[in-house]
Parts: sequence; C-alpha cells; structure tokens
Amino acid sequence: MNYLFTRYTSPRTLAKRLRRQQGEHRWEAAANLSKGRADVLSVNSLEALAERLEKVTQKQAVGVGVIRDGRTTAPVALKAAIEEGTAPAEAIARSVEHLEMPSRGLLFIDVDD
Repeated sequence: MNYLFTRYTSPRTLAKRLRRQQGEHRWEAAANLSKGRADVLSVNSLEALAERLEKVTQKQAVGVGVIRDGRTTAPVALKAAIEEGTAPAEAIARSVEHLEMPSRGLLFIDVDD
C-alpha cells in the first residue's frame, strides 16, 4: 500500500514562535512558506513514513495534498505572485487550485501543546 504526501522545502527556516498573550501561551507562525520547492513522496508503510519524517529539517514542512497535475516536483510561490506572473515558471501555490488529496492519503495532526 503506497501513501503519498508532499514535502515542502524553503530557503528560509520554517518555525513557530511561542508568545504569551493575556496570560496564555500561544503558538504562531514565525515564518511562512512563500517560496521554495514541493516534492511529492511515496512510502509503502507507516514505518517508512516515520523514517522520512525523522529526516525533515527546519527548512521543511509536510503536507497531505499532492500536486494536482500529477507532477512530483514543482517550485512553490504565493498565489498572488503566480497570478501577477512574477513567480517561477510552473510554480504552484499551496491552494486547492494546485493541490488535491490523493486517493489513499494520510492525516497529519500537528500538536504544539
């Protein structure tokens, strides 16, 4: 059984920042993926998935959607940059116009607390 997911790589560190606001701690994005590369990856077991996830760096993120047109790699840009024509050729945005759920997918849960 193969599972598909996408690894995003940014030229900058992708991180979250812990802030204290009105006596509560909250996580917020400290850097967003506005340009970089998307690579669709396939694993055939949850053990193989765990091995891939252990290798994710601070400049990478993982998503469950895959590139809609079937490519396995593409540059990533903001949707506005694509619409304005200032994005790299063949760039995708992380949006429903460019991504879809694979027929057999994964569900990732991100827990910060």
